[in-house]
Amino acid sequence: MISILVSTMTFVLLLVAMFQLLLAMGKSLGAYTLGGYYTVLPWPLRFVSAFSCVVLILIIVVYLSHVQWIPILWLPTTPLLWGIAIFFILNTIANLLSKSTKERRLMTPITAFLVIGTFSLLLIT
Repeated sequence: MISILVSTMTFVLLLVAMFQLLLAMGKSLGAYTLGGYYTVLPWPLRFVSAFSCVVLILIIVVYLSHVQWIPILWLPTTPLLWGIAIFFILNTIANLLSKSTKERRLMTPITAFLVIGTFSLLLIT
C-alpha cells in the first residue's frame, strides 16, 4: 500500500515539476496556472516556476526519505509532511478559486490528491 501511494505521488509530482519547468522555459501553458492571466509567463514569473520545480523535487525527497527509500536520517520528515500537507491544502483552495477553468479542472484534482496522499502517508507510517 505504502509503495503504491509513494510511487504514485512521486510520479504526479514529477509531472507537475516538468510542467513548472516548461512554464519556466516559456512554453505557452499559462492558461493552466496563476488564474490563466498569461499565455506565456513573463520573466519574473518564470523564475517563480523554476523555483517551484525545485520545491516539488524537494517534496519528493521528503516523501522518499519518510518511507526510507532514500536514507536521509537527519531529515525531520514528519513535521515537514505536515507543512507539505498545509501547502497542498492552500494550493487546492487557490486552484478551486482560480478564474481559469483549465486550472480548476486540471490542477485542483492533482493538489487534492496530494493532500489526501500526504495525510494518508502520515497516518500509515
